[in-house]
Amino acid sequence: IGVLYFDLGDLDKSIACYNDALRLLEESHEELTENELSDRKVRAFNNIAGVYIHRSDFPTALLYFQQAVEMNRPLKNLRNEGSLNNNIGICHMEMGKYDLADQHFLKALVVRKENGDVRGQAQVLNNLGKNQTKVRNFAAARDHFEQALALGRQIGSRESMVITLESLSLLY
Repeated sequence: IGVLYFDLGDLDKSIACYNDALRLLEESHEELTENELSDRKVRAFNNIAGVYIHRSDFPTALLYFQQAVEMNRPLKNLRNEGSLNNNIGICHMEMGKYDLADQHFLKALVVRKENGDVRGQAQVLNNLGKNQTKVRNFAAARDHFEQALALGRQIGSRESMVITLESLSLLY
C-alpha cells in the first residue's frame, strides 16, 4: 500500500504505511525467522528512503539506506545490495559528492553483474553516465549511456531505452 501511495504522489501516506509495516514486522517477530524479518526491514527501509529521495531530502534518505546496508550485510542478499548501493550513489550524486557516488555505482554494477540483473545494470550505467555528465566528463558519460542502451535493447526494456536516449540527447 505504501508503494501505491508513493505512485499516487501521497508521500506522507506512503511513509505512514511503511512505518505501519515496520511496526507489524516487530509484532510478528515470533512468526518470522531473524533473516526473514531482517530482509523485510531492509526492503521497508529502502522504500522509505526512496520517499525521501523523491522529496530531495538526501541526508535523511542516506540514514535509512545505511540502516538497510547494515541489516543486509549478514544476509548477503545481492539484490538488496545492488539496489542499496545504486540508491546511495544517487544520494551522493545529488548532494554533489560525485566521487563517492561513482564508488557506490561501481559497487552496484559489480553486484548486479554477479546477480545477472541486466535491467539493474542498465539502470546503474545510466546513473554512472549522469554522474559523469555532472563532472563534465562527457566521453565517459557517453560510454556509460551507450552500454546502458545496448543492455536495454538486449532485454527489450523500452523504459530503460527511453531513459538512456533522453540522457544521450541531453549529453549531445
